[in-house]
Amino acid sequence: MKNLLFWISEEYGVKMFSKENLLFCLEICFERFKQHILKGSLPHYIIRDRNLLAGKLDTRTRQRIADEIDKILEDVFVTIFECRHIVLRSIKFLKMYNGSKRDFICQVKAPLNYCLMECPENVKLEIMLRSFKVCLSMVHLPNNSNKLLAFIEDMKSGNNCSRNILPCMLKTAKRFGSIQLGIMFHEERCRTEKTQTEIDIYLRHTHGLLKIGTDLDELSGKLYLVTFELLNNKIDTAWALLSLVMSNTKPFVYSGWCMEKNMVWVLKFLYSEILVVNYDMVHNELLISYDVMFPKNVVNFVPEPIKYELFLLQCTKQSNFCVYHPVVYAFYLNFEIKRKKNEQMSIQNEILRKLSSFIEDCNGGYERHRAYNILGYCYYVCGRINEAFTTFCLSMQEKCDSTNVAVYHLCIVLSEYFTNKDV
Repeated sequence: MKNLLFWISEEYGVKMFSKENLLFCLEICFERFKQHILKGSLPHYIIRDRNLLAGKLDTRTRQRIADEIDKILEDVFVTIFECRHIVLRSIKFLKMYNGSKRDFICQVKAPLNYCLMECPENVKLEIMLRSFKVCLSMVHLPNNSNKLLAFIEDMKSGNNCSRNILPCMLKTAKRFGSIQLGIMFHEERCRTEKTQTEIDIYLRHTHGLLKIGTDLDELSGKLYLVTFELLNNKIDTAWALLSLVMSNTKPFVYSGWCMEKNMVWVLKFLYSEILVVNYDMVHNELLISYDVMFPKNVVNFVPEPIKYELFLLQCTKQSNFCVYHPVVYAFYLNFEIKRKKNEQMSIQNEILRKLSSFIEDCNGGYERHRAYNILGYCYYVCGRINEAFTTFCLSMQEKCDSTNVAVYHLCIVLSEYFTNKDV
């Protein structure tokens, strides 16, 4: 193990080995050790021609050790607890473990997550950050379901775990991969003429993959499935899914691109209101929510206001995707469902009030102009032209160039205004 640590330190740097990264480092070491065991090769760090495993393990024994390591990696927490009477007996968190994993997680997951959020930038949420980078790499993949399938299969087989995807990232990466694959299936269904049987098959696969993705996090993963149901005019189904989410989520941390850097919020939906939760009041699980991300080539999957954004991305080539704060997108979906159900205008306006208020609270966030564009579009479709104009102008203040789709929205609004005035 000493030589293994030397090799890993050379690759990742010694600064990675800190208290904040303890579990992360353990997973790297176990995964790398498993690979060396299976190959029957571990070079000595100083005498590099010397193989420390040469002739020591037969094939059957190597596989048994690898299987045991896989069991450890399935739940590193439990493995540590089983050893706590030997080492780490003074760690206060480990003393909370009484044999019930559920009770332990409820007691320590919230403070662990929150403390990670408060870490310095160089160690902040290292595991989640790397998981998010894996998600981004999927968004950057060409719109090719075969390549994405191969990418996901590599994760399942562990072929790319050593450098790109570590065990701690697999759950996030697989679920986000399922979401992206589902969206790709939907795009493929829309591209060419297909028989009704083929369409049904694509719809079934898309729904199944997006359903797997609902466990991505506390909020954003579920919104892709709501989008899909709304897209297929299953308004009641979409509302059933969304209302379940917005009626009562568990507290979750958001620290994505759409909020001011280094700003940490603990949020919670309760009865369709978004609440900022005092961390000291969180006694149970504290979860996470990622940004909602759409690649630029999935225009057939996204709602109308986001189509504008993706078409512009295709023309300007400024980016491969756009992102939205999950709370912003949830409020938009809520508005769209109420509008399609012909709910009272007062209900729709109240949703827009909440959306506007939340966007103002996200001052300084990346791509905030896109949130304003969604709000402006909502004002426009419900006839509040003055508010739409003002909101698109606010978007231009955030990003004042031709790569902001607000320019084109303003042209539409002004054109309609002057047309109506002439009439």
